Amino acid sequence: MLNPASSRCDYGHLLRPPPPDETGGVAYELDAAIATTYSIDLNALLVLPVSLVLGNTLEGELAGEKIALLDAISQLGGKLKVFYQNGNIHVPLEFNRLFGLLEPMLAPIVPTVQDSERSAAFSSFHPKLWLLRYVRKDWRRSTTPDPERRYRLLVMSRNLTFDRSWDLTASLDGQPSGESARSDDALALFVESLEPYASGFEPLKSMIRDLRRMQWQPPQPFRDPRMLPGGGAHIAEPDDRFGTPLNFGDAKDDLLVVSPFLDASEKKALDWLGSDVKGRRMLLSRSDSLDALGQQALSDWDCYTLNDRIVDGEEHREEEHARSQNLHAKLIVSRSGQTAHWHLGSANATIAALGGSLADTPRNTEFMLRLSGADAKVGIDVLLRQWTGDEGNHFVVPHTFTPLDVREQESDRQKLRMLAHRLIASDWKLEARGDQTSRYRLVLATNFALSNVPDGLHVNVGLLSRLGVWKPLLSGVEWNDLALTQLSALVPLQICGQDSDVKASLVIQARLVLPAGVNREDAVVRELVDTPEKFLNYVRMLLDPSPDKRRVLHADRHANEVSDLFGFDGSDALFEQLMRAAARNPEHLERVGQLVKRLDKLKMVVPKVFFDLWLHFAPLARNRR
Repeated sequence: MLNPASSRCDYGHLLRPPPPDETGGVAYELDAAIATTYSIDLNALLVLPVSLVLGNTLEGELAGEKIALLDAISQLGGKLKVFYQNGNIHVPLEFNRLFGLLEPMLAPIVPTVQDSERSAAFSSFHPKLWLLRYVRKDWRRSTTPDPERRYRLLVMSRNLTFDRSWDLTASLDGQPSGESARSDDALALFVESLEPYASGFEPLKSMIRDLRRMQWQPPQPFRDPRMLPGGGAHIAEPDDRFGTPLNFGDAKDDLLVVSPFLDASEKKALDWLGSDVKGRRMLLSRSDSLDALGQQALSDWDCYTLNDRIVDGEEHREEEHARSQNLHAKLIVSRSGQTAHWHLGSANATIAALGGSLADTPRNTEFMLRLSGADAKVGIDVLLRQWTGDEGNHFVVPHTFTPLDVREQESDRQKLRMLAHRLIASDWKLEARGDQTSRYRLVLATNFALSNVPDGLHVNVGLLSRLGVWKPLLSGVEWNDLALTQLSALVPLQICGQDSDVKASLVIQARLVLPAGVNREDAVVRELVDTPEKFLNYVRMLLDPSPDKRRVLHADRHANEVSDLFGFDGSDALFEQLMRAAARNPEHLERVGQLVKRLDKLKMVVPKVFFDLWLHFAPLARNRR
């Protein structure tokens, strides 16, 4: 269940289409997907197509400017939308020309002003879920929906990053039923609330229609899955927002709260969560969160934390680039008689996430999933046995309190949060102006008022393609001598103190205006497929009947040598691949034809040795259209 030694999830495996052995031998592929997250690592988003399109897992070396990633991103065009809180993209360590191709997938959200600007600044768009739709591969050309389409819902505590913290995910598969549509379906209403941020994303409306008739299969041994959206930081009208993302149903006999972050103020969500619990109250959190509240404030709770040997395990083992592996999972388990209810998802045990009571509307946008089951199988005692003592390998241990004064830190945090909100809520525009040498000047304009920067702080602005080169944020900032592939709508910002120490970093998604007729994706193709051998390896990858990442991610090798097309030099025989595709996978020929047509449009020369061979197969590709 949640045994750290045996219940680990592979993110990539969860995103892959259902395998044929689960679908009666029928092959499925991704048709559409949406994701919600608080923060994004661009390199994490960059490799997800390996699972979504190629159906492979995500371990191994996937980074870089690989042709396979370029192709997978191209295949995802119009199929994926990622909703996230504007500003919360991690500044990457290195620039990648493929980053620009991810921008159409991104839907930035700024928390709306509710009672006041301060309320908006301390609200977050915080849900973490995936909704994926798969269709049969032989249905891809149909103009009608696949009647056998399948869905997968992932409700998570994990952001779209490479963070190594301990997180929690629930995976549910489902299919639309023939029953009448439910107008009050909670998941459909939540997805519908995202529509204003996804203009032009065609699959969204049909996904909402399907959700109103969806039958979800809960993971065993649970039953009765309930979708619980909470709050509505992204919803302008107060009456349209959701309530608390909790539904305990019956009385709470015992309660376990797993939350890495807690309220550090006098009024706490823990107070009302535990107020009507008849029996035990147990709390698992991070050490610093518990210490910030103190032992007296938590005297009614049995407090636990992750073992330091787990949190700092990489450092203890003296691993290179060691990173902390702290708690990030969010879970609330209540016992009512012989039944246990799990609430898992994005919400911390804070007033911002849960509200001030079950009748309150939280400031944040959150999403939780409630699962119910027999207490003897999924209850609090079962979890504690898996986590504590010898049986749990002391994964979780009772917390020993250490005094911690966070008042000064909290004051600085509030000042930074207000400034960050004003930055992301401002309008940002980047205009590219080309010259006769196909180089570009990029001009930044914003309505952000510099008077909003508090004394003792200043803001720097940079470019993803020139990381490490920062300029003071002034009324007008510009960069010169840029290639088209160096242009990006993603603008990194730094908030710095008096000694130029970086207090916070964020990335704003601006409105990028390019000259008419300019296409960045074509420019990336021109730069990455820049040798005959890279072109031929790209073709081999497109013809592969069962793409494996170990092969496709090396499609850039032998960059300066043109291999023999018939395999006499010991390389893969491209002629044989073309023949096999013509007989078994003619749609692969069509993709090769699209590549040839694209390169011709870009006035890129297709190797003559291939072009002469392709003339015999091109009619088969055209007949597929």
